[in-house]
Amino acid sequence: MKRLTIGFLLTPGFRNSDIVELDAILHPHPLNTVHYISKDGQAVHDRSGFKMLATKSFDNCPHIDIFIVGETNQSNINDNEIQNFIKKTAQKATHVIAISNGVQLLEKSSLLNNHQVTSDAKSIEVMNKNGLTPIKSSTFVHSGKFFTCGPSTSAIEAAFEVLHQTRGPFFTKIIESVLEYDPKIRFSAYTPLLSKKAKEDVLKVGILVAPNMYLPDVIGAVDVLNALPNTEFHYIWKEKQDIKTLFGPTIQSTKTFNDCPPLDVLIAGAVLPNETVDDDVLSFFKEQSVNVKALIGV
Repeated sequence: MKRLTIGFLLTPGFRNSDIVELDAILHPHPLNTVHYISKDGQAVHDRSGFKMLATKSFDNCPHIDIFIVGETNQSNINDNEIQNFIKKTAQKATHVIAISNGVQLLEKSSLLNNHQVTSDAKSIEVMNKNGLTPIKSSTFVHSGKFFTCGPSTSAIEAAFEVLHQTRGPFFTKIIESVLEYDPKIRFSAYTPLLSKKAKEDVLKVGILVAPNMYLPDVIGAVDVLNALPNTEFHYIWKEKQDIKTLFGPTIQSTKTFNDCPPLDVLIAGAVLPNETVDDDVLSFFKEQSVNVKALIGV
């Protein structure tokens, strides 16, 4: 079994779940090497203030076998440097996963001719206007080396299929079981009506980002809450510093325990055992519990 190199494209305004959730599936195999790639090799902000450190730049990126192109700011769609890197990298890769308007990036890079594709509703509408004929699908669409999809569940399913093709059914089933992947629709006929007050108020969300935390535990909640208007995210630790996560990327904290404002929602995922008895961590949780309206613990 050969070694494989996996590359995640980081562009300003990326959706962190596109990186973190697929990384949790593809990264664990011992023969898989993962790179997080930005234009200049520097850290990149997502749409919620989340900052991820790149490990490679466009110039020093090695050959990529499995290439993931996620959601990005619309302004990046027509960036020639990004398009050229995507075209060069995807042409040599054996598997390419494109998510939401990441599919538009592939289209702009002239990679999707004669391929059947899908995406999210907004991107499908744009591609229809550009003369492409994407299909609406609740899961991913596989055509040649390309796996195109919308966000979240269909992107996860695309990653599982790529893992199955490259590492076989046994290892894929292990990862599926470890991640307890079993999605269920909870609000299929539910249309939320936000009051005027809800639209005006800022929802302050804090995420505990301890060293060696398991990042996928918190990213799902961040992705959902980020869809709400006027949501403010704070990534919190004792100091503002780089945080190396367990089996995943390095991120940066944006607030300390001392300068964090009162929160409406506090999210905590799996951390090392010593953090559960750390006096500073416990004091922070006790202080925030006075005002917090919801605590999400994984």
